[in-house]
Amino acid sequence: SDPVAWRYCPNAGEMPTRQRIADYVTARYGCPTEPYDILVSNGVTGCLSAIMSALLDVDDEILLPDPLWPNIEMSSTLFGGKVTKYSLSWERGFQPCIKEIEAAITEKTRALYVCTPSNPTGRVVSREMMDDMIRLCLERNIFLISDE
Repeated sequence: SDPVAWRYCPNAGEMPTRQRIADYVTARYGCPTEPYDILVSNGVTGCLSAIMSALLDVDDEILLPDPLWPNIEMSSTLFGGKVTKYSLSWERGFQPCIKEIEAAITEKTRALYVCTPSNPTGRVVSREMMDDMIRLCLERNIFLISDE
């Protein structure tokens, strides 16, 4: 019998899976990524709650899109985080505006959250916008939480 078939997997996900994802991110985006940088979960709610509990202290800020799936905001405030929203306006085709995001960053901002395809709009964030978000997060030393 297969011993893997009946045991619990590691909380962060199986190492071979995490390694394949890290290899893919490194090859696709040119961003050196290790399996220890990857968290695999069986659902977004539990995963985001784990991320928020690790990142946010009381009064830390997180940037969230508007509109958004309400559970993301709940996961952020559950641990004392403060939410600042950036708009996904219909006029821009539900694409974020990097200048608006940058203007919303304060010394208390810990993370920027992006969901692509967006829930609830269904819009996929453009490659250029993702590149801009990555650059901004690196420049401002904040985490980018990418829910894909």
